[in-house]
Amino acid sequence: MSVEVLRTYRFRCDAYPCQTYAMAEGSETPEGWATVSSTAHHSYAPLPSVKSGAARLRAMSFNGQLTTGRFSLHLCPEHPDPAKALAGHLPRTDGISSGRLILSCSCGAWLGEISGGAKSRWETHFAWFLARAESGDRISVADQSRQTSPSKGDQVT
Repeated sequence: MSVEVLRTYRFRCDAYPCQTYAMAEGSETPEGWATVSSTAHHSYAPLPSVKSGAARLRAMSFNGQLTTGRFSLHLCPEHPDPAKALAGHLPRTDGISSGRLILSCSCGAWLGEISGGAKSRWETHFAWFLARAESGDRISVADQSRQTSPSKGDQVT
């Protein structure tokens, strides 16, 4: 008897209210789909060209620390422009030394310092923004930064 493991990945479009999905055999984004990374705002210097393994590991672990809690959003071919599809709300995650991460949005909203659940926290922010926009409310930058209860000094778990 033999066992064969089959893995199929389903990619759902994260643009609201799109219900499009695609099946793929690997974890690579399907052809024509776009990926929005929560760490796209990071800019990394090239790793040092040194013979010492310790220095190389320190440089690599720093990059790994920065990308703690990262997540990706997927957009189908009907939404080729991520900024337009997500109404200018691109997620941003920044890892910090304590193993926690700072979550914010490209709109200027600060969503908290958290230890997990970054994608769901950003989705809550995005849904709040869409609900306000659909109801016709004018949304100021001050509203966006206050829409989640924590302020910059608070710690959320």
